[in-house]
Amino acid sequence: KAAARTFPSSSSSHSNSTRISSEDGTVPFVALELGTYCGYASVLMGRSMRDMMMRTTMTSSSSPSSNAAITTPAATVGADSSSDIGRIPLDCHLHTLEINVEYANIAREMIRLGNMEDVISVHDVAYDGHDTDVVSVVRDALRSGGGDGPRVRRGENDADDDDDDDDDDDDDTASMMIDFLFIDHDKDAYKSDLCKLESSGMIRRGTRVVADNVVFANITDYTAYVRGKMELGIVNTTTIPCHVEYYEGDDDDESSPDNARLYLDGVEITDYLQDP
Repeated sequence: KAAARTFPSSSSSHSNSTRISSEDGTVPFVALELGTYCGYASVLMGRSMRDMMMRTTMTSSSSPSSNAAITTPAATVGADSSSDIGRIPLDCHLHTLEINVEYANIAREMIRLGNMEDVISVHDVAYDGHDTDVVSVVRDALRSGGGDGPRVRRGENDADDDDDDDDDDDDDTASMMIDFLFIDHDKDAYKSDLCKLESSGMIRRGTRVVADNVVFANITDYTAYVRGKMELGIVNTTTIPCHVEYYEGDDDDESSPDNARLYLDGVEITDYLQDP
């Protein structure tokens, strides 16, 4: 996947919500993938996330001011965050959701073979004939955390004390955020699932959303939706031209003028400048 291959540059500078570091001095970086299939993009993103963790940990440990950097909230949207991000140790995890049980099990095996179970968790999505339980699955995933535990954090305006342990879903979700969302599942559900996650409060200022195949699959309702949000100043969004992978036609020569149009695709990259 083009989006997965560009994951480090697409996301590392967008670990930028105002957040408080966890007790071990790392900052959670939560990635979500809608549409696991057999785990190809998941493994690519997981590998990039592991590289990000190693890079930020090494930089932080070698920096004279690493202790100060650890307690500094990640960079805000619109700021030059490269120096801060490089000095803050990240604790990354990818939660990937799949509706097909057989595909999900294959992906789990691929992730196990790649020795990436500490970085990637596969979650099953249920369909009742009318709708899916995407939001509840994501909420439960962020609660459980995967790997070493929950990846939730408090924003700068959240309460610091835990005397009030409220189990209400809305209060629990208030401490959760998706940093990076990769959408590559049912093409008819791109917009609706994005709207659900926006309404849940888990997509916020600083979230980056990458939607695959928006040109090839003609997902115009989704692109119109995010462009409408850009007109309101809520997001920045752009379509990055690319070509379809694994296209099987009579003539697979991408340089052929007749095939150039058939192979044409695009990835929509959307950055949230404000809470939706």
